[in-house]
Amino acid sequence: MHGAATITLAVADGNWEAQISSSIPSAAMHAELCLRSMAAALAGSVVEMRVLPEGDEAFALDVLDIPEAAVSVVQPQKLAQQLDVVAAFVHEKAHIKPRPPASEEQVALGKTFGFAVGQPVEVRYEDSWFHATVKGFSQEGVVMVEWLGGGEAELAAIDVRASNRLPTTGEEMPRPPQSRLVIFGETRSRTAAKFQTMAASDRKISGHFEERFPPQQSGSLFGFNTAVVALPAGGDTGACAKHRSKIASASEALVEVLGKHAFVAGDPDERRRAQTLLQMVPKAGPFGDATEVPEEVGEFCSMVRVPTSAVAAVAGPERTNLSRMEESSGCLAFWLPLGTTVRPRTGAAGSSEKAYAVGAKVKALFEGEFHDAVVVGTTAVKSRVRISWVFDGTEEEVPLTRLQRKGGPLPIKKRDKWLESPRVLVIIGPEKSRRACALLVMEASESACPSLWTSELDEAAMEIRDGRPEEEVLFGADGRPHEGTAADLDWLRGQQGLQALEGVQCAAPCVVQVIGQVLFFVGYPDQRDRGREYLRWACLSRQHAIGPAGLRSGGTLSVTDADMRDDVTVVLLKEVVAVWLRADRLHEIERETESLLVFDDGGGSALDSGTRRLLIAGWSDPHRARARQKIEELGKSAPAAFQSQERPRLEMPVAVSSSHLKRPSEVEAAPEAKRPQVTKSDPKAVLQTIAWPATINAWGSLQKTVWAGHPKLMSGWIRVWSKSQDKEYFLRLKDMKTTFELSEVIER
Repeated sequence: MHGAATITLAVADGNWEAQISSSIPSAAMHAELCLRSMAAALAGSVVEMRVLPEGDEAFALDVLDIPEAAVSVVQPQKLAQQLDVVAAFVHEKAHIKPRPPASEEQVALGKTFGFAVGQPVEVRYEDSWFHATVKGFSQEGVVMVEWLGGGEAELAAIDVRASNRLPTTGEEMPRPPQSRLVIFGETRSRTAAKFQTMAASDRKISGHFEERFPPQQSGSLFGFNTAVVALPAGGDTGACAKHRSKIASASEALVEVLGKHAFVAGDPDERRRAQTLLQMVPKAGPFGDATEVPEEVGEFCSMVRVPTSAVAAVAGPERTNLSRMEESSGCLAFWLPLGTTVRPRTGAAGSSEKAYAVGAKVKALFEGEFHDAVVVGTTAVKSRVRISWVFDGTEEEVPLTRLQRKGGPLPIKKRDKWLESPRVLVIIGPEKSRRACALLVMEASESACPSLWTSELDEAAMEIRDGRPEEEVLFGADGRPHEGTAADLDWLRGQQGLQALEGVQCAAPCVVQVIGQVLFFVGYPDQRDRGREYLRWACLSRQHAIGPAGLRSGGTLSVTDADMRDDVTVVLLKEVVAVWLRADRLHEIERETESLLVFDDGGGSALDSGTRRLLIAGWSDPHRARARQKIEELGKSAPAAFQSQERPRLEMPVAVSSSHLKRPSEVEAAPEAKRPQVTKSDPKAVLQTIAWPATINAWGSLQKTVWAGHPKLMSGWIRVWSKSQDKEYFLRLKDMKTTFELSEVIER
């Protein structure tokens, strides 16, 4: 909608009213259409207008004419829910037959009687009223009418009254051959809605949009644009339609396949990647092979080595395993030819690599016999080195399995043999998605080749990063051995553990993958730190839940600094509300709000009897606020048996920072008197009356006591008193940054 239009909603007499104001008439008209379209979509009706609207980019409006036979498959309300647009069908109103012309004298007489020529009226005949239309008037006070069924009459004005019947229309309008769909929203969202509508219509009427009304290009070479791509004639003709969603997510473009063409939209790079994948997919065959990596996706791909003995475990029967990995990560993967080399994985050297370092004197196998040689260099493949033969000085690249130390053979580790001549899988997609897919591939390889990656964590991290050092990638990776027991790992691999992992990944947000007895994390450094901490919380709270209270007990989790963290919302729940937060309901809220919900024991704070403390953890303030709202709504849905007790409500702990938490709107409390102005305290004087705080947590709990009435700080900052400087300073909890300048931390 155009920014020049303002819509104000108000409730009057129990009904919603909207007032639209704008200095630009066309903006107000489009705002009204948008509002009416939203109401029509929610009600499952259509918008009726005298003149059908046209598309207008300035007002974020697109229109699409849908054949009448395909209208039933287009659902505007579903488009609005899925794609964040406003969509509705618009029909043209029936034309009203104009009233017959009347002279000035007839108009004046009509005003005297309160009627007009051509007006629908009701006429009294004996004791009944019948429909008619006014034809004219006389000076004697007679109204001339035409009966609805035909025939005319002259009657006294007292026997005529106005009718609620609509004016007669012209000739019956034929049912329109098509309906106009209006779509309001951002350019990308509108285009996605159009593509989805076109595809649904073409499934009903083949070729309507593909052949006759394809999407038009905007003419922009460098910005968002649309392209129609002809699919390759050879190969699997249905592969692009089958893998459409993967192509879209892997390229980050909007993609819809209609018959022999694909509609592609996005910025230039997105369109190029999508067009490249549309050419690769049909040629990949049943196993997903590619002869090379096209230049268009060269910077948008990663390579993972897969031992030949693990290929079957990674691919699965008819490639089902690899297909699931692609779907879950939003990538596409292709097998490259045998002998494909990868970027060097310069992880920590194993025993065999150290023994065959540059300059080492060795014996190398040649035609069945070992001969003297010297290691002169490394190669891109960790399990191979370059040697120089002593007998003629020539150089050759050989695998470690063909080498022996002088004085006896060195045992070659299994993983060196596995990685000597591996297959290479290229993964195409956004960087974080590629890392997630690589972890899934490595997990499958580990199942066939135990300790392949978990025995060399540095090299495994390099494999995830496609051989790039941490500082050269956006999303880093690391792996750490699981510190718990085998039972803990079994729990993580079970249903509850997988749900906990899903919640952690959304809340952190980072990628978490269990491989063997190692936990791998992918994301920004702070995301990985949150992921590790959240996972520990979930395990302590849920796996170790004890007693009849189950999850509500909080297990052995105790988060002492929860009140001071800016990534945690603390909520106190009455038992009658907490009892309804079963595992399945917790998981549903976590999915909808991308947050993690865990109970703990109060973090050292004494909880009132019948009260539970719930921690809503996550990187996003709005997401946590939505989770709290969902919990509040769930409390209201308690059965009548529970409603008869004290009404379930949410109570916020006093210590929670109000910078990102608001008191729930549904809390029932007596009306408060107007709060008195808080007197600004003298921090130094207050500190002299209490025990000196020894921990950060202690300082956090005393903020409102020591600094009562002082200006509010930004979220995540607290005040501390410096003994050496004899004044206050400010501490940021997440990274322990300090400053003495109030202007840097005061909330604005």
